[in-house]
Amino acid sequence: MQSFLLIRMADGNPEDRILEVLGIPDDVDDEFLSLYFENKRSGGGTVISLDRNGDRALLEFEKAEVAARVLSKASHSISNSQLTVRKKPSKDHGKFVLRGLSPNTVLDMVELFVENLTGTDEFSLYPSPGRDLVLIHLRNPLTEGFQKISEKVSKKTFDGAKISLEQVECTDSVLVEKSAPQCNGRHSDNVL
Repeated sequence: MQSFLLIRMADGNPEDRILEVLGIPDDVDDEFLSLYFENKRSGGGTVISLDRNGDRALLEFEKAEVAARVLSKASHSISNSQLTVRKKPSKDHGKFVLRGLSPNTVLDMVELFVENLTGTDEFSLYPSPGRDLVLIHLRNPLTEGFQKISEKVSKKTFDGAKISLEQVECTDSVLVEKSAPQCNGRHSDNVL
């Protein structure tokens, strides 16, 4: 299970006040983590919210300049563990996960549901191996707010299952597995 810490700030753009913290040791509780990031040695200031899930957290500071100061500090460590601190990843408005599906639900039925939900047929569906979730990739980002659609989904059951819709975060990395040892007939150590 991954963990997230979310702290919301009172001034400026909320996105500028939120930082993601990775690599939090299990023995560090939320109060200690919050105190660390409110301490001047960390470059911190008032933390207004904290949302943690396992070793990851989102912190929201009261002021954007405090978040920038924390981010500019060379390194952060707690309990002899190095933390990674970065800006909160933004959401991808064209990718969503439909979670909680019955593994017996036919993909054609999911396709019709998504079409009715989004008002478009320009999307691709990628079911998980367990078929309990589906990644929805829209060709054009949603024009209607995600929150409104997510609330619609959470009020319904679908094929007898309680489902939820989650927005996918943008990523700055790609995992490549089981790549072929040759590219264009020549051996290559570089996949990309």
